Amino acid sequence: NDVNAVREMNNVDDFYEVLLRDFESNLNTLGDNDFSSPRAVSANIKEMADELLANGITNTLPQSINDCNGSQTCVDNVLAPVSEELLIDENESVTISNDETDKIKSLLVGKILYVTAYQQNIEDYLDKIVINSEGTSITGTTLEGSQKGEVETYTMSIENNRFITGDEYHIFVRESNDYIVFNDFNSDGTANGQSRLYFDETKAREYYESLKEDESSLATAVAVPEEAPTASPDTNVSDENSTTVENSSFTRDDEKEVVTDSDKGLMWQDDSEASSARNTWREQEAGLTVITSPMSSNGESSVTAFIYCSDLVLAEYTDWRLPSLAELTTLSSGENNGIQPNFQNVSSEAYWTSTEENENTAHIIDFDVENASSASYAANKDEIHHIRCVRTQ
Repeated sequence: NDVNAVREMNNVDDFYEVLLRDFESNLNTLGDNDFSSPRAVSANIKEMADELLANGITNTLPQSINDCNGSQTCVDNVLAPVSEELLIDENESVTISNDETDKIKSLLVGKILYVTAYQQNIEDYLDKIVINSEGTSITGTTLEGSQKGEVETYTMSIENNRFITGDEYHIFVRESNDYIVFNDFNSDGTANGQSRLYFDETKAREYYESLKEDESSLATAVAVPEEAPTASPDTNVSDENSTTVENSSFTRDDEKEVVTDSDKGLMWQDDSEASSARNTWREQEAGLTVITSPMSSNGESSVTAFIYCSDLVLAEYTDWRLPSLAELTTLSSGENNGIQPNFQNVSSEAYWTSTEENENTAHIIDFDVENASSASYAANKDEIHHIRCVRTQ
């Protein structure tokens, strides 16, 4: 009911413009205080919602705007003090930062956690860490890796929206039911990867093993030969709504616009957006674009690759995700623009995978339309590339 009161008021676009402008300004303010983007968005929404409630968003504010009867001067005068209240000032920013520090303490102090990482050119490890009840020291025991069995104790501190260990500091990103995520930085501010701290050892080991399997598949993946076959495969139509290719495990459901791989147990997006949706791998660090439609007029998705897939509803399924490099590699073929012949919506440009190379890059696969081949390489996460989602059957 509160939201409907806003939607139905006059000059609602002017109100939205104020919200978006102040929202972006607040993100920049919180970013200056070293908030990660997800935490800045979360804190920003909470702060602005509290201020909107205090300024009568459920009753007096919509009525005041409606009483302006379309007078822009009147609307501006009504919104000006509201806009001022919505902006996060320095004192509020300090309070939010202190709240964030307290949040980190509640997640870490006195806890036993499990840290795992596996990145190309970086040795894999699985550590058990015990943080003391004062939050001043960590004792780490290596459970997997070349240093297996070694125990090390080092000092730590939690302050200013971060926890500090040695020459590194760690900015809180998000928590889930299974783990906490921190962005890692060297003391000079340069990025140094991302930590995933699990609450449960079994979950940590599962993730550790899955990353090793992904890396093993990555190491054996090779580009498809550049020469396309001289003859096209025979196509059989099994029924009026599906298409299969002889000697292929892929089947396309023309009505649902998906392709199923029976060997791998995967279902692939193959609607028109599979050849047009494009965006960055991760969120931009500065600014925010809010578009009500998932696709903008230029074909670029208004959300990142990860969010686009998690929000996708296709063929009545909602459990879509961004594919790993190993998964997307299975689509490579020496024909049909370098992709398996059953796919109808294909771009000759690169597609994102969920597999990271390091903190700043992730793997993409380039399906080459001209040479009917494909190849993978790492791309900066802020680049814009195509998105094709997958789900496990």
